[in-house]
Amino acid sequence: MYYKLNTRPFIKTCKEQNIDENTLIDILELCYDNIPFSTFPYIFHNFNSYETLKHCNSGNCISLSIFIKKQLQKLGIKSYLIPATIPLKYQRGNYLDISHVAVAVPGKDDIIYILDGAFYFKVPMKVYLNSSKQYKLKMTDIYNDKLDDIYYNTTLNKKREILNEYQSIPANTYAIETSFKDNQTDKWRYFIREIKNPDEAISNFFINIRKLEPFITKTRQINNKCHCELMVKLNNNHLEIRHYNKLIYKGDPQKIPPNILHHIQKLLSPYFIKQLKQYFNSNIIPSYDIKIK
Repeated sequence: MYYKLNTRPFIKTCKEQNIDENTLIDILELCYDNIPFSTFPYIFHNFNSYETLKHCNSGNCISLSIFIKKQLQKLGIKSYLIPATIPLKYQRGNYLDISHVAVAVPGKDDIIYILDGAFYFKVPMKVYLNSSKQYKLKMTDIYNDKLDDIYYNTTLNKKREILNEYQSIPANTYAIETSFKDNQTDKWRYFIREIKNPDEAISNFFINIRKLEPFITKTRQINNKCHCELMVKLNNNHLEIRHYNKLIYKGDPQKIPPNILHHIQKLLSPYFIKQLKQYFNSNIIPSYDIKIK
């Protein structure tokens, strides 16, 4: 279930780019409106993140990051998938320290922009590599309909950091230390290195740990704010459905009212290969072994 993390540096080899921050914001919003966070394709179809994005227009943080990277490529902008840790409130037992992926976009004058499609940043994180000053931005808590202020600053690891048996960060790596304004002890970090095997190193354990609780979260921009339009979660053969965070069904997935099934099927059909109800049986969840290509 666990594989060694494989990363490589890119700061010294990347060219400076003229970056329009509004373009980055547009791409983030495009991701929020079109690519839901979903584990269904991994669990039921054994897809990797590229296949999940291609066939189901959705995926985990890796698929979302791939989507952002592809949109940037269309504009001739070079970007890199980078590894990250996560806040304590998102961690689960048996997660490794690094369990998340975002996108880094090199700019000019040692500036790096970080786009995190799974954490719903309002704007990209603008990182100054040669400054230890603390900066602030807003992150949307889609499950509570509120904006969180987060602080971040750049650090440089002088020595190799061994996080666990499978993950280590080489010496002289920049890390962006991030925390919530209302809980600055809960820190997570973005490492400025390209991750070369994200599905192998992250999706494998993430999906295996959560394979009995497949879920999809569809978001939508309303009045310049990201909202959770629909959340569907299956857990121990119980189905939970929330529409703009209001619970509209909880119970046996085989007894879902036809009107609710029709409503969510209409909203979610672009993100599933089969009819939605065919996924509502945790007894048929196959074993997961990611295909690395």
